Amino acid sequence: MLLKGLKEKMTMRILIIFIFIISIASCSETIDPERYLSKMAIDLKGDFLIIRQNSSPAIGDLLIEFELKLGQIDYDNFVNSIKSHKSFALLDSLESYPSGMGIYPQDIIKEFACFRNGTYYKHLFIPDTVGSGWETYTLYLDKDSTLFFQYNDE
Repeated sequence: MLLKGLKEKMTMRILIIFIFIISIASCSETIDPERYLSKMAIDLKGDFLIIRQNSSPAIGDLLIEFELKLGQIDYDNFVNSIKSHKSFALLDSLESYPSGMGIYPQDIIKEFACFRNGTYYKHLFIPDTVGSGWETYTLYLDKDSTLFFQYNDE
């Protein structure tokens, strides 16, 4: 009887260690920036360097972040894509996005782009096809050609 209890404890410990190893391995996946940026109608030409990337999966949620240093070709491509967006606006330092553009999407796709304080911004909200959540794509492009990107699946 004592031996049976010991076996159960050992089996449980092995199972916990196995689950822990799998969860760590799944967090260290490499992120493909081109896959996420293509949803925002931006195509990279390969003229970039990945500075930082992070993936934080959780039950029901996913957060993907990366930072890229863009070369001149990809930088120009981004700027042209943002400037030619239908909602593009030049904002002064105190202005914010048009009212209602940054709130929960209410089952409609919302996207907007702007330039403020030397930084280009582009946001895309997509309602989830499953459940009541949404997907959010956000990028910030600084004048030094550093791109900050964040994807949330709620």
